[in-house]
Amino acid sequence: MATLGANIVQTKREGNLRRSTEYRKRDHAITNTRIRLRKTSDRQERQKLLDRLPELEKERRQTPVYDVRHHTKLGYVRYADDFVILVNGTVEDAKDMKNKVEKHLAAMGLQLSLDKTRITNWNKPIAFLGYHIHGELRRNDVQIRAILSIPKEKERLIRRELLNTASYHHIPEQDAMLNMSAKFRGWCNYYKYADSPQSTFSRLSQKTWWFFGHFLARGRRSSIQSLLIWATKTGKSKVVTKGNSRRLTFTTQNGKREMSLDIFPPKTAEI
Repeated sequence: MATLGANIVQTKREGNLRRSTEYRKRDHAITNTRIRLRKTSDRQERQKLLDRLPELEKERRQTPVYDVRHHTKLGYVRYADDFVILVNGTVEDAKDMKNKVEKHLAAMGLQLSLDKTRITNWNKPIAFLGYHIHGELRRNDVQIRAILSIPKEKERLIRRELLNTASYHHIPEQDAMLNMSAKFRGWCNYYKYADSPQSTFSRLSQKTWWFFGHFLARGRRSSIQSLLIWATKTGKSKVVTKGNSRRLTFTTQNGKREMSLDIFPPKTAEI
């Protein structure tokens, strides 16, 4: 795929050459206004320039950056024998790329699976390695960027797994805490590469907390309200600090070491 130009980043020079005339005019007007602002010492003139500058910046934000598409871009991601090719171009470009890949594989004695191979539009999400991939038009732009999102069914599945663990009220408290913490941490670490996953992580963190709270309530044969009052008084439920984050979570003693329910989502990462 490297020989076909996959994953090549557009250079700054290429981006500048594609800028629209209207965008260039507004960009130059802002630059000239700032130069005049630095050079003038007249108070009235400076105030006029300061008032004009936000208007020009607003006009530039509302003006499309590019008026022509960049030449076809290719994104290529592979895992074992599964791969996805993202074509920022026309249907003909996608078909041409598919034919080139077929010829390259045929030279190695391989062929594409007819059942699994398909060409689809950017606005239709495709499933790949547990993620959904779809395209989104950039703001004030004519290019499309790939979006990695977390499928709703994957979120429902991890919730079901956490609930199942919390339903085993006969297992020791420490085992339940370790199991639920490991599932929460592993799932979030896998999906930390998605676009804006923190809202999903926060929902899952809240659900994990409540699931474990109900686990403790069933073990004590009390209502969840009584359990929370007892946990707060005894320190079983308290604010725990991890790195720069602080969260209210459940704790328990493992000998001399204190354990806590790990509901701290990881930081968002990029592939």
